[in-house]
Amino acid sequence: KAEAESLRSPLVKALADLSIPVRLAALESADALVKDDAGPLTAGLLADSLEVRVRAAELLAKRGDERIIEPMRGFVLDADLKLRHPAAFLEPLRARAVGALATLGSSRTAALFADPLLKDENPALREQAARGLCNSGAEGLLLDALSHTDVAVRSWAAEGLARLGDDRGLAVLTGTLKDSHLPIREGALRALVALGPAGDNALFLGLDDNDSYLSDTFFATLLARDLRAAREGNEPELLTAAL
Repeated sequence: KAEAESLRSPLVKALADLSIPVRLAALESADALVKDDAGPLTAGLLADSLEVRVRAAELLAKRGDERIIEPMRGFVLDADLKLRHPAAFLEPLRARAVGALATLGSSRTAALFADPLLKDENPALREQAARGLCNSGAEGLLLDALSHTDVAVRSWAAEGLARLGDDRGLAVLTGTLKDSHLPIREGALRALVALGPAGDNALFLGLDDNDSYLSDTFFATLLARDLRAAREGNEPELLTAAL
């Protein structure tokens, strides 16, 4: 701990370095070494470098620090930035900024995720906004997102509802089990597990998944459910049905 304290001042100075790689490295070091003080990281939110701002927000999001909300909101909604920076540079950073807000999962950002971010032209940003909506637990907004044109958005919305014990996204989850994108199918599995018995019938569809790890996970889920039923004196109905 004493060693970490002795490094605090040099790290803060490094955050003002002219070199962006040096500043990014200083952020990573501050996050690893200075656990009890977010000061060095929050200073990164005010940097003139967009890369430094976004990385600081990502690190603070993992700490549950809501001070990232307004800086990242301002960044992703700043239309002038699109005039000053090429899309190849700016759009990945905008998606990461929304990803930081999604990781934070604050209810304060639910409305922002729903509108305008779910309508943004950047598909990666829309998916992160949907993840944020899922984490925020805003039931009404999640229901609205079930009709979105993006399958990734619908999948996150259904997962968010499942976490709330709401099975109104079950049809979406059943459909996403057939999607070619593995992370979407993984999300459907998480959501079906969260739904409990209401999602059991859909779990059978995952047994035929072409990814062996995922199909094994579906089987293990059914097995775990039946083991619990057996301990409670009930018949192993799911495994019997799977046969």
